Amino acid sequence: MTSGWSLVAAAIIATALLWPAPAAPESPEDLFSQAADAEQSGNLDAAIDLLTRAVALEPDNAAIYNNRGIVYARKKEYDEAIRDFTKALSLNPDNPSTYNNRGMAYLEKGDLEAAARDFNRSLDLDPEQIPTLLNRAALQMKNGMLDRAIRDVKTVLQIENRNVKALIVLGRLLLAQGSLDGAMKAFSEALREDPNNPSAFKGRGDVSFMRGKFAAAIEDYDRALKSGRRDAEILTNRCSASIRLRDMQSATRDCQEALEINPGLGEASYNLGLARAGQEKHKEAVEAFSRALAASPDRPDYYYVRAISFLRLGQEEEALKDFDKAVELDPKHADSLNYRGTILWRRGDIEPAFNDFRKAVQADQRHIAALMNLGMGYLSQGLPDKAVPILEKAVELEPKDPVISAALGEAWLAKKDWQRALSCFNNSLKRELSTEQKTQILAQTGLAWEKSGNARKALKSYEQAMQTASDPAVRKRLSEKISNLDSRRR
Repeated sequence: MTSGWSLVAAAIIATALLWPAPAAPESPEDLFSQAADAEQSGNLDAAIDLLTRAVALEPDNAAIYNNRGIVYARKKEYDEAIRDFTKALSLNPDNPSTYNNRGMAYLEKGDLEAAARDFNRSLDLDPEQIPTLLNRAALQMKNGMLDRAIRDVKTVLQIENRNVKALIVLGRLLLAQGSLDGAMKAFSEALREDPNNPSAFKGRGDVSFMRGKFAAAIEDYDRALKSGRRDAEILTNRCSASIRLRDMQSATRDCQEALEINPGLGEASYNLGLARAGQEKHKEAVEAFSRALAASPDRPDYYYVRAISFLRLGQEEEALKDFDKAVELDPKHADSLNYRGTILWRRGDIEPAFNDFRKAVQADQRHIAALMNLGMGYLSQGLPDKAVPILEKAVELEPKDPVISAALGEAWLAKKDWQRALSCFNNSLKRELSTEQKTQILAQTGLAWEKSGNARKALKSYEQAMQTASDPAVRKRLSEKISNLDSRRR
């Protein structure tokens, strides 16, 4: 699934893998009954021992091997489970449920080809085997074959149109496709059938998150947590939504609780780092991001955010190492390229910095910061012809940003196109600016009027800049310009 929203991708598999309850025992009844009770109470070792004794009594009973395989699978001992399912199939080769069970064991073990063969064989024997259809959908989603997965889930709904698990899986699949309306409909239908289903609330919350409706997402995550057990993934998603709403305290609490439940959940550590960074607690943020990287060492975005916190702590060398690693993992990671370029530029490594800015823009042609850095870099090197088209692109993307418009004005000023420069500066002055920005742009406006030969308007702009200037050095330069213009006019 992605990311980046930050938002946790593994939930669909967990939803779809359906381990059926052991079949009713044939014989010996007492051992079967005791094994079922032990398995239900969570005593899996006792259940296996009882079923092993049953095997000794009836070595040709396929049901015993099938049931013991299920218990082994629940213990995550998949090789033993596969051996038992295979033995059961040798005794009863036309049982679709056993093929489904072995397919699930293969899927959990990571042997996707073997899983697909077993699911297909199960459905050849019984095309309406609902657990197999849902499990094959999970496999297809894992392989990125979303359309095929959706077909299988829709087949389930044709057989049983109120199947809540199928509706939830359909919602997850549609969400993965980006069909937010379809996903919302599926999750809402699931909730009509089962008004307290935590997975359906979580799914609907995820849709609201993707739509940018973070308060609505939190409401559904709240309902999910009230309807079911405290779930680390839901807590992590609620944490992420709280971060978007700048509620860093709530975000911190949720991610800390998620990590108490599942200390190895990298996404929770990542979001905790974001929450700490949002509170300007960058030392704690670095610690959280480091835990996230220990869990998921191949995530360039994790290195990127840790690098930002290193920068806030003044640890530029550590930041540079993390930007390097992010780019190594993803050569098109535009944010890391741009930040690395700014560090290199500040150090005087001009050409490597230019290369990073260029690569950032190539990776993301809408990356405003990289466009600005590249354009202003060209301008500082006396290359306004190269700066103008890049800064024009930035203005096109953010036409109401006064700083970008002023930067383009500087480029036109360097090209001696006074009228275009003045147009850009005037556009900037119509926007909300800090006092320092306003002073700078008024001074640039004065220079453009002066260069165009209009001393009266130049003088007026310099005087306006003088009124807003607070820096003594800036006031001195402006005063000199005003005096020089006055003397020339006389």
